[in-house]
Amino acid sequence: MKEYESDELFRDAARAAVACELATGFPADAALAIWASESAWGQNQTGSFNFFGITGVPENVSCSKCQTTEDIFPWDLRRFRPDEQNTAVCLTSGTLLPDRKYRYSMRRWFRNFQSIDDAFCELARFVIDSPQRYVAAWTRYTAQRPGPAASQQLLADLATAGYATGSELATEDAIEKQANIAHAIEMARKETPAK
Repeated sequence: MKEYESDELFRDAARAAVACELATGFPADAALAIWASESAWGQNQTGSFNFFGITGVPENVSCSKCQTTEDIFPWDLRRFRPDEQNTAVCLTSGTLLPDRKYRYSMRRWFRNFQSIDDAFCELARFVIDSPQRYVAAWTRYTAQRPGPAASQQLLADLATAGYATGSELATEDAIEKQANIAHAIEMARKETPAK
C-alpha cells in the first residue's frame, strides 16, 4: 500500500489533489482515488504528467502518441482520428467482452502537462465544465455537504455517466475506502496553505 510519508509521487499527487480542490472545488479524495485507479497508483502515464488518460488534439495542445486499450464497439472506431484508427488492432479475436464490446489496442494522442498540479486541475475542469456528460454528477455533488460520502457518490455518478473507468466503479470504490487515501489528503491539507 502506498504511504504518504515514504512515497514521493503519492505525496505529490495528494498535494496536487488538495491544491486542485482549493482552486476548483473538486474533492481531493475523489481526485486522488481517480489518480490511483487510472494510473495504477502512479505507475502509468500517457504523456507528461498525464495520469488520467486525458486525450488531446496535437494541432491544439502539446500531446504524445501513446499505446492504449479501448473497449468499444467496432463502429466506434469512426470517432477516433484517422491516424489513431489506423493503429487499431482487435485483441479479443471476435470474442465479445461481457458488455458486448471488443478490446482494441491502439495508439492515441494524449495531453502533456507541465506539472502534476496542472494534470489534476485539468481533470477537475474536464468534469466541472462538461456541457452534458458529467453535469448531473457535478450538480448532485455540489448540492451535497462535502465529505467522504459526497465524494463517493461523485465517483459512482461519474462511472454511471461513462467516465473512462466506468465499469471499474468497484475498483474506485475500493480505493476510495482505503485508509491511505484519507490519510494522504489529511496530511496534504496540513501542508497546503489555504488561499
